[in-house]
Amino acid sequence: MSKLVEAEVAKVVISQVTEGQLVWLREKGKGEKGRRFVIVIGIFEALAMRRAMMGEAPPRPQTHELIYRILDGLNAQVERVTVSDLRDNTFYAVLTLRVGDKTVEIDARPSDALTIAVHYRVPVFVSEKVFREAAE
Repeated sequence: MSKLVEAEVAKVVISQVTEGQLVWLREKGKGEKGRRFVIVIGIFEALAMRRAMMGEAPPRPQTHELIYRILDGLNAQVERVTVSDLRDNTFYAVLTLRVGDKTVEIDARPSDALTIAVHYRVPVFVSEKVFREAAE
């Protein structure tokens, strides 16, 4: 994997007129001058990410809340999320967990991994390769 750059979820754009919702990632600490790129995600993932950003929870657990409960029930610590690759216009992510003294890396959709990162307030990293290929 190429060098990792710390990033942050800059914003989530939910559109009622288009099918794809947008999550903007940008280099952390660089403000508007930093590199940034967008990942198109589904409406359910966008709503879950927005809820996580606002610290809100739905009245009944949905998929992401179920994931949080499973992780908490297993005493798994979310260490970080990495947007690791971009291949054929598809982004890839890795969720890094610590369970006891063991580190586990789980392949994940970026939309799910980023929602988990926002919920647990853990660092987000993007490979330099992804920034080079996707940044505006």
